Amino acid sequence: FAIAYYSAPSPAWGFAGYKDTIRLTNTDQPQVISGFYVTNTAYTYDNIVNGDYANPAFGIKDTTLAPQKDFLRLTVYGYNGSTRVGTKDFYLADYRDDNIDEHYVLDTWQWLDLKELGAVTELQFEMFTTKSDDWGFTTPTYFALDNFGGKPEVDTLETITFTGDMVNINLDNYFTHEEKGNVSYTAVEEAVTAASYVISGNLLQVKATETGAKAVLTLCQTQRGKQQFKQLTVEQATGTGVEIECGSVAVYPTLVSDYVNVSTAEESCRIEVFSADGRLVTMQTGSQTCRLSAAGWQQGQYLLRVTTEKSVSVKQIIKQ
Repeated sequence: FAIAYYSAPSPAWGFAGYKDTIRLTNTDQPQVISGFYVTNTAYTYDNIVNGDYANPAFGIKDTTLAPQKDFLRLTVYGYNGSTRVGTKDFYLADYRDDNIDEHYVLDTWQWLDLKELGAVTELQFEMFTTKSDDWGFTTPTYFALDNFGGKPEVDTLETITFTGDMVNINLDNYFTHEEKGNVSYTAVEEAVTAASYVISGNLLQVKATETGAKAVLTLCQTQRGKQQFKQLTVEQATGTGVEIECGSVAVYPTLVSDYVNVSTAEESCRIEVFSADGRLVTMQTGSQTCRLSAAGWQQGQYLLRVTTEKSVSVKQIIKQ
């Protein structure tokens, strides 16, 4: 990784400051930069949290500084030759919100996506903080960067299979989050076939527009400046979800009260039951004849998938 320092303007010295620059020298053509990981240095983090002789900690006001909602911002400018083509702001610390539960200072690596800048020949970096005096910024304007031009780490979730034309998925069930701070979700990459999707709050809704709908989404959860990336595949069961491949599998009854029975000629099988929003409710392995308890299941529609060495069967069942 690298440590960068932004030399900020100093009115008292008459110094205009200068921006750090990364120029692409391995090609004559502008390139799209995917992004990089960024975080605070230990020096900057300590100054924000604890303050020093010239600077109270963020969020603390005293008589020497005008009241303000503190932040430390990194701005990345994309240039194609001498033309600025885009700007991206990233907050390394943010105390602007009226709700203190939303305040944060980064102490872990976070991905800064730069694809929206488009093709560039160089990047310039500028920092701004609310802490300053006549000599310039009093918060140390350092930042750390790593994996330039790489990709964020993405965990892959189990595929969610749905029946019918639509499925609603509660994304909170697939990500971890802290007790404090609002959570938001976005899709940063997508590969969608015969389907459409929308994210509203913590709910992902996938709709089939044709038979064989499938959406492969890279989802990003953000909370107090920290991110998690997970890839989720949502696909429609063929045959409207009644059965993918019959093989020799029988499921009964389909209107379930206390138990559901699964019968197969194979020596071993894996049985999975999914709720309507795609959550795995239970999983069991067995052979030939198995009985699953439906105790504790909420009323509604479920998807039962039976996997053997020779076939995969999917049945729709309803808990009464």
